[in-house]
Amino acid sequence: MDICFEKDLLPLWRGEQIWRETVMFIGKDDRAPLLYMPKEILHVTSYDGDTVYQEGEDFLCEDGYISLCAGSRIPYIEEKDYYHDDPSSLISIPYKGKDTYIYWGEGTTMTRWQIAVTYTHADKPIEAPPCHAERFADLLGKMERGEDVTVLFYGDSITAGANSSYACETPPFLPPWNMLCTEYLARKYGYTERFVQTGLERTLQVPSEELSFGERGTLTYVNTAVPGWTSAQGLENLEQRILAQIAAHGCDLVVLAFGMNDKRMEPTEHIANMRAMADRILLAAPQTSLIFVSTMWPNPDSTRWCITQPLLEPLEQALAAEYVAKGVPCAVAPVTTMSRRVLDKKRFCDYSGNNINHPNDFMGRLYAQTVLQTLVGL
Repeated sequence: MDICFEKDLLPLWRGEQIWRETVMFIGKDDRAPLLYMPKEILHVTSYDGDTVYQEGEDFLCEDGYISLCAGSRIPYIEEKDYYHDDPSSLISIPYKGKDTYIYWGEGTTMTRWQIAVTYTHADKPIEAPPCHAERFADLLGKMERGEDVTVLFYGDSITAGANSSYACETPPFLPPWNMLCTEYLARKYGYTERFVQTGLERTLQVPSEELSFGERGTLTYVNTAVPGWTSAQGLENLEQRILAQIAAHGCDLVVLAFGMNDKRMEPTEHIANMRAMADRILLAAPQTSLIFVSTMWPNPDSTRWCITQPLLEPLEQALAAEYVAKGVPCAVAPVTTMSRRVLDKKRFCDYSGNNINHPNDFMGRLYAQTVLQTLVGL
């Protein structure tokens, strides 16, 4: 795994440097917006980091936008290829007065067009998510003492790692957000990180070797997320996917991240499923801590995909408050809110891994930053 923690997990809401923010160009005359107004462009590279682009030769930066120079080496997708009439596309948006299909795809379909921009800025940062470390005092105390800890992740394709460069087996090989979280904790507390290969179908291959950052204990990582699953499927398969893993490996923290595929589900049904999963987990492991991760905004222009997902986070916050009132360590990592704050300033295609509902590495880092801020504070 290729991680630079001082940069990859530097929160977007702190400091004056933004590390490898991604953008792409739709046509050679496109202008791609950055999250902040740059003071200085430090470097611009291809998504994989192998090619370095030069200001004034490959790109210009003006008024918070990146544009292409004539003869630039930076790739761009032709507008006719991005906006098209092929009905086999899974995504369509209103464009120029009609319903138009747009470019999308898994793997590196989007990221091959994206570049990474590192720069300094002096803008007012986006608002940080709240830290709820006090709710997790027992868990964090256990890690401070170097006791063994097990963290289980359960969710949909985003939690499974879809479109992370690690999962795509392409540079820069950045792990998905949950691996980023657990390695951060292992480094912070001087743990050995152990990855469980569950053998369950449709799970991401995990590293075969342990990662050692000290001798104070073992942090066990278990991820049973399944691409495409709704919260209803998560509940239906809880016994095999989570309860059996708890029985085999123990459990100190369960991170539940469903919602993206609940787009046509009544929000109340989503919450009922989340509550039922949490209740059964707590019955099996009464001392466990819980984090609900609200889903990122899907492509807001897509009437096929962006439906009820933005409505779920407030209900998840209310559910977490119920558990806290019962003495259960629980909080919501508000990725819906944080991704909306980015979306207010950037285009979805600039940070999506598939242009529908998956993060690329840049947005995956925001997932990890938000979860870690919720749990321990960054």
